Amino acid sequence: MAHIQYESRVSDPSGERVVMVDESRSWFSPGRVLGGIVGLALTFIGAVTLFKTGVGSDLTAPMASVLGMTQSPLVGLIEIAAGLLLVLFAASEDGRPFIGLIGVLAIIAGIVGTVASAQIKQDLGFDANAAWFVAV
Repeated sequence: MAHIQYESRVSDPSGERVVMVDESRSWFSPGRVLGGIVGLALTFIGAVTLFKTGVGSDLTAPMASVLGMTQSPLVGLIEIAAGLLLVLFAASEDGRPFIGLIGVLAIIAGIVGTVASAQIKQDLGFDANAAWFVAV
């Protein structure tokens, strides 16, 4: 919890006076904590995916199963990037809007991935379970 004290000058009809202001703020936010936890989980899942598949010239193959989701190295890299961004933004109060933005983008990507054709899923290297996971 941050504790801030400062002086503020206030003018009124009787003249100018100095007012002591005492503020306390808490940097704890459940949304930021949840964003950080989700970011760590995404980073871990992406890292396990890359560990199992490796990174080669073709990012859509080979595919590996991680927690019941079939994913390619491309999906693993995207998960790592999103996870690290979530952890980074969770570290600052100013990052809260970006956590929300990443959440909205994840919901949209999950819904689009869930209803995508089998050919698109195969081309990008994921299955419906991975799309549901991202949407949730």
